Amino acid sequence: MADQTQYRKPYFDSDVFIGWIKDEKIETTLSGEIIIQDRGKIGEHLMKLAEDRVFPVFISGLTIAEVHKHKGREKLNQDENEKILSYFEHDFINVIIIDRKVGEEANKLCQKYTSIKLSPNDAIHLVCAKKAGCDVLLSWDGVLNSIKDQEIRIENPILWIPPKKLKPVAEEQLSFIQTESLEDEKTTQNFQDSSKQTEE
Repeated sequence: MADQTQYRKPYFDSDVFIGWIKDEKIETTLSGEIIIQDRGKIGEHLMKLAEDRVFPVFISGLTIAEVHKHKGREKLNQDENEKILSYFEHDFINVIIIDRKVGEEANKLCQKYTSIKLSPNDAIHLVCAKKAGCDVLLSWDGVLNSIKDQEIRIENPILWIPPKKLKPVAEEQLSFIQTESLEDEKTTQNFQDSSKQTEE
């Protein structure tokens, strides 16, 4: 069974980026105790893992707009806004397209989760994460995190330390390429050896 705290293809809700950019420290309650969520530190940690190619990050076009002013949050100032828009240009950030089908599926989720008042925006994030085949949707949103979906985990971000045996995504791809190349070389060498033997 896979490690349930492992991130392989995470989808980041917009509030993960906001918490990072604004270095948020939020007081909340966990198991009856008041704790401080250091969202800035956790966000910085996750961005570093993404930059090191430990995993790719998935977002949607909605994320790019929503980070400017998330519901119940202070809007980004000009410097913060420019920083996050520039960050979204990195090649490890994958943007999921919002099309008609995504909208229809999000509409169905809003109907399904009327009792917890799932917002249309959060429904779109969930549909996009599933569309991309993500293993986890990371969000600080309590309503979104209360949903139990069979296809994807939905949870708060954490300071996740990758296992040593876990290779960065780029290294995994490189290993595959190198393996394919070595197999080609072996095939070529065997063919050449066979040809020499035939000539002799």
